[in-house]
Amino acid sequence: MHGGWGRQRRKLGTLTRRAAKGDRQRRPALGRYRRLVIEGLEDRRVLSADWQLSSSSLDGSAGELVTSTGQYRPDALLVQFRPGSESPGSLAAYLLGGSVGEAWSLTPGLRRVELPAGVDVQTAIGLYQGDPNVLYAEPDYRLQLKLEPNDPGFWNQWDMHNTGQNGGIFDVDIDAPEAWDVTTGSDQEIVAVIDTGIDYRHPDLAANIWTNPGEIPGNGIDDDRNGYVDDIHGYDFANRDGDPMDDHFHGTHVAGTIGAVGDNEVGIAGVNWHVKLMALKFLDASGGGYTSDAIAALNYAVANGAKVSNNSWGGGDFSQAFLTALRNAAARGHIFVAAAGNDSSDNDTSPFYPANYNVENVVSVAASDGADNLAWFSNYGRRTVDLAAPGVNIYSTLPTRQTPAMRDAGLPTDYGSLSGTSMATPHVAGVIALVQALHPDWSVSQIVQQVRDTTDPVPGGARTISGGRLNAAGAVGNPPPDGRPPRIISSDPPGSVTGTVDRVQVLFSEPIDVSTFTLEDIVSFTGPSGEIPVLSVAPVAGSSRQFEIRFAPQTEEGQYTLVIGPQISDLAGN
Repeated sequence: MHGGWGRQRRKLGTLTRRAAKGDRQRRPALGRYRRLVIEGLEDRRVLSADWQLSSSSLDGSAGELVTSTGQYRPDALLVQFRPGSESPGSLAAYLLGGSVGEAWSLTPGLRRVELPAGVDVQTAIGLYQGDPNVLYAEPDYRLQLKLEPNDPGFWNQWDMHNTGQNGGIFDVDIDAPEAWDVTTGSDQEIVAVIDTGIDYRHPDLAANIWTNPGEIPGNGIDDDRNGYVDDIHGYDFANRDGDPMDDHFHGTHVAGTIGAVGDNEVGIAGVNWHVKLMALKFLDASGGGYTSDAIAALNYAVANGAKVSNNSWGGGDFSQAFLTALRNAAARGHIFVAAAGNDSSDNDTSPFYPANYNVENVVSVAASDGADNLAWFSNYGRRTVDLAAPGVNIYSTLPTRQTPAMRDAGLPTDYGSLSGTSMATPHVAGVIALVQALHPDWSVSQIVQQVRDTTDPVPGGARTISGGRLNAAGAVGNPPPDGRPPRIISSDPPGSVTGTVDRVQVLFSEPIDVSTFTLEDIVSFTGPSGEIPVLSVAPVAGSSRQFEIRFAPQTEEGQYTLVIGPQISDLAGN
């Protein structure tokens, strides 16, 4: 590449004749189940979060909030009926009795079936699976919060603007002040916080809480006829009422990072100073909830105009029902931002849901620390996790009244620090809302690509699709002055591999003018036996930073060298 950087060399690595291992992933059997939890997540569906205290009074035994004794709802299941079938008239329903719940417009034909006393869930699933009117049936999995222990927190927002405070590294942040030079958000943008609820009376959040324009408070009537009574600021799907007040703390902390009111001389500033936060509670006071309630919350968000939702929870088994909801949400322009999980594992080989659902509107987020390294607890994935964002010692809002969960964790009221991919995720949801406000005509894929393509290449983001950490300023179109030419920051495979190789993906430090990287830019590609013809060069999935180079299959052991350039340029012509 020109500009004095010379040609870029990347070694594909050493190949051996050992056969590559087969893909060990398989779809779970219907009867398998795991607990679902808030993002600290083990091998279950969870909300992922680490807690951070202002004192050192706790020992390592604290931190996990798991009170559920079951892995799925024992008296109900999710059933997808065939189009045109009358669900209450199905054979299984006739044989079992029970009742069929409300219909959700986001997932036509999907119902929660309440089972009569004494009917086993697996028995009921077997009957429904044999019903010709049923496409599939599955348990209503339990979702559960799990908190990860962490060091005492910083009491400032290094994640937004890092000046080296408390031992941090200068400019290891999302460049929020530079983004605010362009936009501080819009009151027209609604972000759904699908979580434990929000303390909507918090002085740093109240002005940015969404209010349902079609509902009259406290009259006990479903004024807007959307199926929910007195849903003024959202809905509580865990307790089936119109009050989504946070009786845990997780949702309020997430909400503050997205949209705490800025420039009001109170507390902190969220990514968006101006936004509307929709409180959708599906996790109860212990941090647990069910798949059906998560679907209902997503359905509500889409139906009531939220174009982005924050989902700092996950784990558990694959759910066809939830996948259907996500696909239909994508078709309606909704972006689903999800925590990658806190198991220090590779999501490419050990899927973590909902972050691992392969739908264009799902954005999976890993956590980075104040030194721009991947957080020790964070999951990652070069093919399945989109980007990293700050997720260690994140200072944000907490409920103004202490809940039992806060007391058990030793957390203060009003403000405090937490860690986890739960805390990284709202940074990305907030930036996506900023981009949406600037570009209301952009598609889901355009917005997601903009956020991925403007990340800062850092070690903490290397094992993600983008290769970098969130940069809010770049996403809204205010990148720092930089006359450097683009450079390759990673390749996949990254080094020595076994088996057959017929392609390599290279990731650039910034978006590339795709017209400047063609077959003509392959200077040479050689292996142990000499020159190897390259078959094609193309951007990956519409990206302008990641490119795939294909060649004839190679199995010979030895070193392979690829040389590209020098005329490949960035969007500024460098």
